[in-house]
Amino acid sequence: MRKSSRLIRFILLVGLAVGTTLSYAAEHAPVQVEKKAQKSVVVVKKSQPKLPLWKKKAAPKLALESTVKDVQVAAQRKEQLEKRKKMLQMKKVEASSHWWWWKKPKQKEPEKIIVKGEQTRVSFWKKNPLSKKPVKPVVKAQAPAVTIKKEIPGKKPKLAVLTLAQRKELTERKRSAQQQLEKRKKTQDAEQTEASSHWWWWKRKHEEPGYFWRMKWLWGKDIYIPKGPQGLFVKGELYYEEYHQQGSVESLEKAHALFDNAANLGNRYAQFRLGEMYYYGEGVEEDHEKAAQWFQAAAQQRLAPAEAVMGDLYYYGRGVRQNIDTAEGWYKRAAKQNNAEGLVGLGHLYEMQTRSRDLQFEARALYERAVKLNPAEGKYFLAHMYANNAIIGVNYAKALVLYQESANAGNADAYAAIGEMYLSGMGVVQNRKHAFNCFIKAAEGGSAKGAFNLGVMYEIGDEIKRDYGKAFYWYRVASDLDYAYAAFRLGEFYSTGTGVPIDYTIANYWYGIAAEGDIALAYVRLADHYLIGRGFSRCPKLAFEYYCEGAERGDPYAQYMLSVMYLHGIGVKHYSLEDSVKWHQIADRDSGNAVAKYRVGRLFHLGLGLEKDIDTAVEWYKLSAQQGYPVAQNELGELYYKGGEVGKDYKLALRYFKAAAAHRFPLAEYNIGLMYYNGYGVGQNKAKSIVWFKKAAQQEAEYAQFLLGEMYAEGIGTKRDMPQAYAWWSISADQRFEKMDEQLIQLLWETSPKENVRALALSKQYRRYMNVDMIEEESKH
Repeated sequence: MRKSSRLIRFILLVGLAVGTTLSYAAEHAPVQVEKKAQKSVVVVKKSQPKLPLWKKKAAPKLALESTVKDVQVAAQRKEQLEKRKKMLQMKKVEASSHWWWWKKPKQKEPEKIIVKGEQTRVSFWKKNPLSKKPVKPVVKAQAPAVTIKKEIPGKKPKLAVLTLAQRKELTERKRSAQQQLEKRKKTQDAEQTEASSHWWWWKRKHEEPGYFWRMKWLWGKDIYIPKGPQGLFVKGELYYEEYHQQGSVESLEKAHALFDNAANLGNRYAQFRLGEMYYYGEGVEEDHEKAAQWFQAAAQQRLAPAEAVMGDLYYYGRGVRQNIDTAEGWYKRAAKQNNAEGLVGLGHLYEMQTRSRDLQFEARALYERAVKLNPAEGKYFLAHMYANNAIIGVNYAKALVLYQESANAGNADAYAAIGEMYLSGMGVVQNRKHAFNCFIKAAEGGSAKGAFNLGVMYEIGDEIKRDYGKAFYWYRVASDLDYAYAAFRLGEFYSTGTGVPIDYTIANYWYGIAAEGDIALAYVRLADHYLIGRGFSRCPKLAFEYYCEGAERGDPYAQYMLSVMYLHGIGVKHYSLEDSVKWHQIADRDSGNAVAKYRVGRLFHLGLGLEKDIDTAVEWYKLSAQQGYPVAQNELGELYYKGGEVGKDYKLALRYFKAAAAHRFPLAEYNIGLMYYNGYGVGQNKAKSIVWFKKAAQQEAEYAQFLLGEMYAEGIGTKRDMPQAYAWWSISADQRFEKMDEQLIQLLWETSPKENVRALALSKQYRRYMNVDMIEEESKH
């Protein structure tokens, strides 16, 4: 029954479908025929293959509602198909999940993750993404967020304006970060050394000579020290490094004892270390002679750094007697081993001690070899050669480039050299402000030359305001960096009371340090102070010894003083006319000895250390004046102008004053003005005196400035001019002593507003002639 009923239903459905199709064809057939007839086109229908019912396309829907419904249905069907695809994919994954560990590439070590700074192993369940066991979230260290600003093309990015505190904080951060990096690098180097320490004897041949002692020997957790002198040196080196890191005096003493034992047993590295300790006074008293002995012992065993040091010692005469030939021999031995210091030392010797063209070019070749080993030092000396050596050809542009490269490589002295080029306009446009900035960079980098140049600029007031306090500070910094002439300037400050109270004892201390640095003038100052008794008990014998040191270094004043002391038997056992003539002749060979003759005459004139003898003083003054020294010429003019010690002679005085004034010596110009003002030796002429006073005032002569103010205020030799009087009085140093502040205010009150404006303008204009110090001070001459 069921089968028959199904068959009947099927037949009915087929008949209904056929009937519907026939009726539809009958209804639409006439319309199509008419259209075709109108177009007069015969259409031949091709037979098409029959398709299953479910593949036939449905007729187009005409109604809007039916179209919307069809769209919705299509969307639903699409969603269902996508869900079905996802389910099929999941089933495939689940089917293959049981074999995932075979398909995953094998790893030698288990993966590690960081959870709150600790290292843990990843469990089996964390590896399987389809396991049902919950996986704990992994906490990863996140880097701090960094904002990157995109630069607009064609526009410069704006610089952030930081306060001083922020700059200091930023500097501290950079410094701490750099220290951490260096510490980490040292740790890594130590670990590498420890790892390879068991095979050190195989690598010894490849180590650079002189650096083998830096290696450490490790055996497990304990340090293994080799037997014999080598082991003693290694242990001493550990204590020596501990001293430099922690500042422990006990470590330094232990290091010295171990180095001493190793050095006596013949270890060349220990001998070199002992030489350094004696030279710089580390753990022992400073002794250059002992230092030279230990350096020589190491150098005889062909230690290249020791050979270069021996060259320096013989070149400068420290701990040994100066000998240029011996210095050259040691430099050559170091240079053969390709030592940078030896190459530079030999090149410097050839450059400075010879004028041979071939040797000058040889010096340049040595510097070029040194550049490959030590770019900072090699380029610095090569640049110095291009900046100053006329034999190979001066090339300021190349010198400036090399100085800059040397500075970038870490040589702070190169910044100081660049500053000197800009200060003097040597090969570049003169720019003192840029020079000042270069000197600051050099000084902050540890350059003694840069610090000294800063002190000079502050002392003179070159491009910056004169400041003796800052000058003293930078001289002190340079002297702490072993710059001998800076120590000499500190001695001059204390001796003349420049920026500090006069203290001859402290001055002598700094002169002593400068003398150790081979400054001839320092020996001369110490000799003067022993002769006169300044800061020391008077001791002509020691004065004689120091004059000998200065004379051997070519100082003409010291040579003249030796001549005088031999002639009068001062500080020597007996006088010697032969030695006196000898040193006098030696001093006369120097063309710049006019100042020396004046200073000798002044000692006789004032009776400082020598018996006062005006006739002898005048003789020495005349010798100096004949060579055109204006100070001596003015001194003779004053002696003949005042009389008393010599016969008064106005004409002779005026002749000497005019000779000094020809050199624009301000005190002589002032004295000529006085002679015309008073009518001494010449006819009285107030107008001429104003001319000479103006010349002296424009050379910063304070007394001339004060007298000019009086003459303009009272109308002496010229018309009364209160603005001019106010201008000259306001800049005169004398107004400080005369307490003229109230008078200057009263002067402005009594004059008209128009004159007040002119007075203030002139005062501003004349301010460039203002002088802080008295021009009569001998230290300025």
